[in-house]
Amino acid sequence: MRISFVATVLNEEKTIHSFLKSLGSQSRFPDEIIIVDGGSTDATASVISNLKSPHFAKASRGGQISNKQIKFKFITKKGNRSAGRNEAIKRSSNEIIVCSDAGCVLDKEWVENITKPFKDKSVDVVAGYYKGKPRSIFEKCLIPYVLVMPDKVHKDTFLPASRSMAFRKSVWEKVGGFPEEFSNNEDYVFAHKLKNVGAKIVFEKKAIVNWIPRKNLKEAFVMFFRFAKGDAEAGIFRSNVLLVLARYLLGLYIVFLSILYKSFMGAYVLFISLLLYTIWFIKKNYRYINNKQAIQILPFLQFTADFAVLTGTTIGLLRKIVRFNYFLYIKQNKFLFFIMFAYVFVMLLTLKWGIPNKNHPFPYHMDEWHQLHAVGTTFKYGTPNTEGSANGTMFHFLLSGFYLAPFTLLHLINPFGLKIDDFIVRERLFEILRLNTILYGALSIFVIYKITQVIKASSKLTLFLFTFTPIWLSLSGYFKYDIALLFWILFSIFFLIRFGKDPSNRNYLLA
Repeated sequence: MRISFVATVLNEEKTIHSFLKSLGSQSRFPDEIIIVDGGSTDATASVISNLKSPHFAKASRGGQISNKQIKFKFITKKGNRSAGRNEAIKRSSNEIIVCSDAGCVLDKEWVENITKPFKDKSVDVVAGYYKGKPRSIFEKCLIPYVLVMPDKVHKDTFLPASRSMAFRKSVWEKVGGFPEEFSNNEDYVFAHKLKNVGAKIVFEKKAIVNWIPRKNLKEAFVMFFRFAKGDAEAGIFRSNVLLVLARYLLGLYIVFLSILYKSFMGAYVLFISLLLYTIWFIKKNYRYINNKQAIQILPFLQFTADFAVLTGTTIGLLRKIVRFNYFLYIKQNKFLFFIMFAYVFVMLLTLKWGIPNKNHPFPYHMDEWHQLHAVGTTFKYGTPNTEGSANGTMFHFLLSGFYLAPFTLLHLINPFGLKIDDFIVRERLFEILRLNTILYGALSIFVIYKITQVIKASSKLTLFLFTFTPIWLSLSGYFKYDIALLFWILFSIFFLIRFGKDPSNRNYLLA
């Protein structure tokens, strides 16, 4: 079995010595070493260049390795880590590729252990393990936030990370290499690509790489932010990110109610919630650190990580939305967008039907008036269920209020100061509210389409029958919660089906 070792570097002068020393101390040496520099501006390149010789000098004590010839290639290629790794693998001479990152320290038997499973010809990928190598109490506290701790390892679902990974070159070619469009979480995306093509991945807990943590809060924030941003750009939403979002949305809602009711009860509930949250995450992580100083450090780390995840995910999503190739997607799904266009066109033609005017001061469909009143009372009193309002879900009326917010800020409408004889403003308000229903309707059609793809049903027949059902078209013409409710039901059904096919925590939470 011949092995090629690949790694990428960029401004690693502070860690490159320990990395190369650990590589030179292996019990089983790779037959080829390829390191790609992404354009370092420090002394990284000069340190590595000293190793360019017919023999790879053993960094731990000097000299040659059993007089054995080892190919050594040092390449400069500007680009991200994916581009560097792909370039290294393209230039490799062997079928077995072992991969790690600068900034790590390899266990003495890492190469030997991570390549053992390839004796089984059916194995495509080996996921090695990793441990933290802290130099301070802060770095020790950071480790549980970044690495999978030993008691949480599930060998059947453990995905490989670039710091400790080995694979056959043929499977790398099969998935198209590392995704060069992603710079922050490319190994996670690569691992999912391997999983999706059915590659056989085995976990080798003895193949250990020691990871050197970030040394301060600023560096930790940047790391968390980049990971979250990269995940969002790749369309990957981990279950813990959804839980973080849910926690803070609940907190904002409590703040909203406290301001609305001018009550200290909300502040008290929020304080107790934060206290319990702090106790929970300290208890969860303290066992890995077992140092009293951690009690002071962990809260700063937790809230820094939460903020970095929320901001990184938000920015990553926005970048994904901006960069998405909408024209190509429309071209690939012509019938879907034809049906959606026909639906929206029909509903816009009938948008003004029954809206209040001089001859009829109230909408013909009185539920609309009560629905509007429910939106107002939600933001005035914290509940939609008051006298004269429609009974419905708080979630729907809260979202409707947020939907109206930009129109209110632009002074196009004033839902809180609506006068019965101001027909122009009232007409505009009900038009905007009905557009909200049409939006939910169009999204429902899209979700139905996605469901048909998952269950492999006839998309065209399903879309046509669903969209042009008379009761559906009738309900789409008014501001009511029926269409919105159906959208959320369909959305849940879609993720329930996804959960049935892929029972992950993320799909469960979304469902």
